[in-house]
Formats: sequence, C-alpha cells, structure tokens
Amino acid sequence: MSPEQAFRSALESALAQALGIEPGPIPLTYPPNATLGDLASPVCFELARQLRKPPRALAEAVVAAFEPGGGIARVEVAGAGYINAFLERTRFLKLWLADKAPRESVTDDSKIVVEHTNINPNKAAHIGHLRNAVLGDTLVRCLRHLGHRVEVRTRVADGRLPLAAVEQARVGFAAGLHGLDEASASAAYSQCDAGPLEVELIQVLEGETTHSEHLRAHGEGLHHVRFRVEDLDARLADMESAGFTTIFRKRFGPTVAFAYLEAPPEAGKSVIELLELPA
Repeated sequence: MSPEQAFRSALESALAQALGIEPGPIPLTYPPNATLGDLASPVCFELARQLRKPPRALAEAVVAAFEPGGGIARVEVAGAGYINAFLERTRFLKLWLADKAPRESVTDDSKIVVEHTNINPNKAAHIGHLRNAVLGDTLVRCLRHLGHRVEVRTRVADGRLPLAAVEQARVGFAAGLHGLDEASASAAYSQCDAGPLEVELIQVLEGETTHSEHLRAHGEGLHHVRFRVEDLDARLADMESAGFTTIFRKRFGPTVAFAYLEAPPEAGKSVIELLELPA
C-alpha cells in the first residue's frame, strides 16, 4: 500500500468515527515544506459546506479520532482546516526496497535511448554536471528495472566549435608548412604511432608543395624527420651555424612554431623539421 492509499484509508475511518459520514473520494495534496508534513488533505473544506461547520473545527474533530498506524506516524491540523500527515518513512522505504525484483524484459525489439550528462567542453565543469549524470543514470537504472532495453549515450555539447577550431588550425598549419595560401594547396594528413615513433602520412591533393617536389624526384618515401624542441629560435641559430638552411618557418602563437631545414650537401640534403609545441 502506498503512503497516499494508507492516509486515505485512515482518514475514511476517522471521518466515519468523528462525523458519522462516508465521504466520497478524499482529495490529497502535499504541504509546501517538509516541516508541515508529508501529505495533506483539504477534505474538511469540502465538508464544511455540507455540514455547515468551520473547516478547522471539523479537522480538529477528525484528528482527535484519527488512529495512527499503517505507516502514518501522526496527523495535525494546519492552517484553516488542512489535515497534515507525517509518515513513518523508514517503514515505507523498507517496503519499497523489498519489492526490488527485476521485472520481466519487454518482449518486442524496441529500445530506449537515454542521453545525459553532456558536458560543454568550452566551459568549466561544475556540480551541475554531476547532478545531470546522477539523474541520467538513475533514469537508466529505473528503465532497466522495468525490463526495457536501454542504450546510454552522452554527447560532447557544443562540440562543433572546438572541432571547427581544430580543423581551421589544421588547414592553416598544413598550408603554412609550405608558405602557401590555404586556397593554393591542400593535403590529407594522418598520424599514427609505431612504437616510440610518431609517423605522419601526407597525401598532396592539389597545388604545389615541397611534398610534390619530393614525390616527383624520389617517389613515395621519407620526406623529413621531426624533432620537438623547447626553444625553436635558439635551435634554429644552432642548426644554421652548423650549415643547415632554413627553407620555411612559421609561428602560430607564443608556444607553437615550426621550421623546415635542409641539411648541407655533405649530409645528403635531408630535410629536418623542428617543432616547438607544449608537452
């Protein structure tokens, strides 16, 4: 029996004993805050017109005849004639927990998709994200308890902005590698790890680049070797003093920059890339 059913049943008995009547459906509501109780009934306001008595006087008579039990700890008169009930919460909690057997699974092929959390990567995380995760996971567990097939998803909210920024930086970086306009040349890039080495595959799609020249002269193969450095300007000075020639360089910000250098003839004119990038 639910708390509402228990309260209605006890009110029916108290009304019959105190007023000698059998009321119709007993209306229930909820107090504005927990200090006033868990449930409330305005039934005495409806009976006041019928019995021609003040609602509060009727409520006081019903409360005097009310017998606590069945999960109702006590009742009180509130306001101009409300009857407020205070529940034995532990009792009802135990009843709810006792009915925890999972329901039979839904037999059709339907699936419920629940999307929750969805943290915005452009803003700082806060306690509201934890709240959304708890609410979403609770809903998922309830649906599964009822036998539904549930798929959980989360979406990187407003992900288009950072993705667009990354793509723009990538295109600009690729074009900048060759000192060309973004509209002058384009290439496809893919990176992967081979043990401790990072391998970058480059396919020229259109336009003339240093990669195009290398393909015509040597075919597919190694174009350059990249080294990460902490201070590009300082390393360039060292390399140039050792006979290397800077063929292109570009800085994208205070901590991001790179340069291509060609080795001297005695070193085979290999191409070296120096990359300044935060760890």
